[in-house]
Amino acid sequence: MATKQQINALTKIVNGKTLPILGLVKFETGQIMATDLETAVIIKDETITKNGYVEPSKLKKGGIDSIQKHWDLVKVDGFAAEDWPELKFDRAPVELNQATVSGMLDCLTTVSKDDSRPMLTCIELRADGKITSTDSYRLLTKNGGHDLTAIIPSKMIELVKMTKLMDNWYIGTNDQQIVMQNGNVTIVQRVIEGKYPDWQKLAPLNAARRVTVKAAQVYEALDLIENGSIRLDQNGGIYVQAGDKRSLITVAKPELDVKNNINNMHIVMPLKGDRDQSGQVLLNNRYVRDAVGKSEYMRFAFNGALEPVVVEGIER
Repeated sequence: MATKQQINALTKIVNGKTLPILGLVKFETGQIMATDLETAVIIKDETITKNGYVEPSKLKKGGIDSIQKHWDLVKVDGFAAEDWPELKFDRAPVELNQATVSGMLDCLTTVSKDDSRPMLTCIELRADGKITSTDSYRLLTKNGGHDLTAIIPSKMIELVKMTKLMDNWYIGTNDQQIVMQNGNVTIVQRVIEGKYPDWQKLAPLNAARRVTVKAAQVYEALDLIENGSIRLDQNGGIYVQAGDKRSLITVAKPELDVKNNINNMHIVMPLKGDRDQSGQVLLNNRYVRDAVGKSEYMRFAFNGALEPVVVEGIER
């Protein structure tokens, strides 16, 4: 039976801008579905006994049972069965482990929202187990332990997240589409053509310095300086800065010549600093917050002022 979360995911893609009929949810005996021509969600539900088209707002408000009990109120004038695009898809034969699903959900944080650069709106899976996303300002890579190669639009993973299902996902890919299935839920996504950026050229395997500070100290300082950036210096000083205002948070003795963990790396590209501060590293505070989250400590591993910084949230 379709859950509330599954219905929310299905109605998320309803879009009647291209075709009016796609602004509705289609009921068929045993299932409901929605599509915007790029993405489709099909939910099997044996309780569905009516055929027709339903406004998504009514479905979300009343649920499947209410819609069917009051079917006489459903208005489908002007639509015929042949108006709905035929949804063809292959099965999804490869099981995804939980680490891969979890890694893709994590990578939603650093995926691009810019549709003019469609490849950056995707998440890359590589056969060596790597899961990666980047918006060109920051990058997150994790290891899911899989051996699958695929480039998956983040829109599909957003729908996976909405279903609240973590285990038992299966995937299938071909030149035209990606299919993900979990029990009664099928998500079909059109493939975005192109090659994913060679991000490993950006990933610093080593860092000349690494400093660690309590996250609460940074967040408190950011609250005092509106829209502040985080500044690191070579001697372990960590500052919050906005314009001419600067607040020293702490000076932490840096660890020297450390190795970064390529299997779980959150990279943030530095902002352009002041000319007289060229030896220091300036970071967007929102990108740091996204990388650290609610961890007790934040850790920065860096080289020069213009090189990528590895930002981590850690517990001690």
